[in-house]
Amino acid sequence: MGYGDREAEGDSEGVMHLLNGMEPDMSKRALAFVEEWISDHVTAEGDLEAHAKALADRCIADASKKGIPASEIGEAIDNLPEFMIGAIKEAEERDEHAHQWESDKEAAELVDPQAIEDVEEDALEDEEDDESSERKGL
Repeated sequence: MGYGDREAEGDSEGVMHLLNGMEPDMSKRALAFVEEWISDHVTAEGDLEAHAKALADRCIADASKKGIPASEIGEAIDNLPEFMIGAIKEAEERDEHAHQWESDKEAAELVDPQAIEDVEEDALEDEEDDESSERKGL
C-alpha cells in the first residue's frame, strides 16, 4: 500500500489521522507535500530511528520554506518520525527487490499486456469523446 492509499482515519501503524476540525485542503496540502518529499528524499540507510528523526526534521524545515507550518504537518500526521520509519522500510524493500532478477514468468505477472491494451483503448475512446464534445460545442 502506498502513502496515498492510507485511509483518513489511520493506517495499521496508527501514525496518521486527519482531525475532524481541520480544513480538508490544508490536510491534503500537508499530506501531498510529505508524500512528494518522501519520494524525493527517503533512502534506506543507517540507523533506522536516527535516520527517520533526521528525515522528519528536514521535512518540517522544507515544508516551512514552502509556507506549510509544522503544525499543519502535525495535524495531518500524528508522528512524522514513525511515518518516516515506514517510508524507510518501504525504500529498503524496493532496494532489495531492485537487485533481484525476475524470471520470465514473474515479469509476465508484473506486466499484464491485456491491461496495457485496455488502458490504451480507453485513452483513445476518451480522446474521441472529447473531440466529439468539442465539435458539438459542449
